[in-house]
Amino acid sequence: MTMGEYLQGVVRAEMPASFEQQALCAQAVAARTYTLYKMASGGNHGGEADVCGDHTCCQAYLDRETAAANWGAHAENYEAKVENAVSLTDGQT
Repeated sequence: MTMGEYLQGVVRAEMPASFEQQALCAQAVAARTYTLYKMASGGNHGGEADVCGDHTCCQAYLDRETAAANWGAHAENYEAKVENAVSLTDGQT
């Protein structure tokens, strides 16, 4: 999974996609910063992964299909907002 794909899942899970685009961008930056910190520090999952999708351990994660089912008629618009937030902030920490 790429960093961008992972961050989209984190943003989907950690902030309502109905929020303003700038709020989603801020969440993407925060998620990227945390992920890079975990990667640099060796994570806490041994050699298996740097981070996980368990919100009690690392960051929450929601796959595209589950998010779309939750969002219903707004799914296409919300997914575009999430993808845009991650793309617009690429490289920012």
